[in-house]
Amino acid sequence: MLDFFQGQMDFILFFTGLAFFFFGFTFLLIYQIEKKEHSWKFLASFGILRGIYQWLLLVQWMYFHHAVLSAAIIGLDILSFVLLFEFGRRGLREGKKSSRMWGLWMYVPLILLFAYAFFAGGGHVLDTVLHLTVSLLACLLAGIYFWHYAAKRGMEKMFM
Repeated sequence: MLDFFQGQMDFILFFTGLAFFFFGFTFLLIYQIEKKEHSWKFLASFGILRGIYQWLLLVQWMYFHHAVLSAAIIGLDILSFVLLFEFGRRGLREGKKSSRMWGLWMYVPLILLFAYAFFAGGGHVLDTVLHLTVSLLACLLAGIYFWHYAAKRGMEKMFM
């Protein structure tokens, strides 16, 4: 089974990147329609950057491994999840009266964690820490925002 997926990796990465591009451009259109919801542009940027990330992985997997390309891939990975994190943070901040709870202070522990991971083990440790913490936190914040967004519009019963 592993051999099958390794043989199809170019298709998997290409179509995953394409799906993220469609995701990003869809939310870019939603942002243009709903100008009052400023957080949609972060979700759109997340999707577009994840599409670029997947296609850079495709280039790296098919053609060559280079330190600059690996650094660009890790940088796009970090930036895309930071944008998803910012989408959830700003969305919750716009909808809540207690905006200090969702303030910029949330970045301080993440920056300290990134610095520790990078200096402790380099780029590979940083990439692992990113996937175990920031991606999880970003997805949780985005999910909480979508739950509040649905509740605000009376759609919460659709999810139960």
